[in-house]
Amino acid sequence: MQALGEENSWLITMEGRVRQRVNVAVVLRADRVSFYSFMVRAPRENHADFYHLLLRKNMRTFAMKYCLDADSDVWLMAELPRHGFDAGELDRILGVFYQESESAFEALVHLGYPGVFPALGTTSAPAKELPSDN
Repeated sequence: MQALGEENSWLITMEGRVRQRVNVAVVLRADRVSFYSFMVRAPRENHADFYHLLLRKNMRTFAMKYCLDADSDVWLMAELPRHGFDAGELDRILGVFYQESESAFEALVHLGYPGVFPALGTTSAPAKELPSDN
């Protein structure tokens, strides 16, 4: 965790499996705690399907929502009441951000940028042949 330029704000970085890192900015306000995490740039293609998917995801996420900035880039955001907020609640919401970021990233990238990125977990090296039983 590192302090950001704004008072009462920090950047928490979690190592990812799908993404290299999941960064979450945390801002402590007088009445709430706000969380922000960049997800993906605005789509180049399949705009309607892309935004439809985000709206459907918003129906099932807990506390956190998908949002767009002025450039239509996608962010994950949550605001929780400061009253009663403790270490357990911080751990829970960071887990929600981590899980959503890791589980949705590849689908969003492939929908918004078809053919630009290879599927994760694949390599560009040719498959090796198995030795024969002869």
